[in-house]
Amino acid sequence: RIATLGFRGEALPSIASVSHFVMRTRARGTQFGTEIRVNGGAVGAVVETGMAEGTSIEVGDVFYNLPARRKFLKSDAAESAQVSRIVTQLALCYPEIGFTLTSSGRKVLQCPPVTTLRDRLYQLYGERDDLIEVRRDTGDVKVLGYIAALAEQGPTRGPQNVFVNRRVVKDRTIAHAIIDAYSVASIKERSPEVHLFLEMPHDAVDVNVHPTK
Repeated sequence: RIATLGFRGEALPSIASVSHFVMRTRARGTQFGTEIRVNGGAVGAVVETGMAEGTSIEVGDVFYNLPARRKFLKSDAAESAQVSRIVTQLALCYPEIGFTLTSSGRKVLQCPPVTTLRDRLYQLYGERDDLIEVRRDTGDVKVLGYIAALAEQGPTRGPQNVFVNRRVVKDRTIAHAIIDAYSVASIKERSPEVHLFLEMPHDAVDVNVHPTK
């Protein structure tokens, strides 16, 4: 029944063990925050700090102390593209939250908070007359989002973003269902652009399944 984007407890220590790590956090209603600095797994400092309520985390120089692991990182462009994809997906999930992504001094993404998914789609992809809105309720399951229209002159491929309870998922069954639905309605073979949001009872989803299972 997890309804947040929390992650496994070992993630922060694991990240801190291979980077220059800084976490600042201030609980609601408290006067000061706490700053913790960890370098390669060793705590460098724990100090009181002035900051807004909330938590910020900085991770720098990943794998600086493990050159062998660092060699497995792809090019800067490839790694940046992965980060951009993830931030774009998070921005789609949460239009009410503002997102800014800066890479090599250049703003890749700037999305102020908005009230609707359509507004967020416009921020990310511009005016898209080729996408149509879908809404369907079946029992406890709701499906909504925007999908590529069936126009034959449209692109045959596009990004496919699928979310379950505002979490990004990759699921073969859903992916095949999308392709099958388009193959019935269109002669042209397509892997269409879709931004689909599935909502269902939280106890029907196990978010703690290991990625390889």
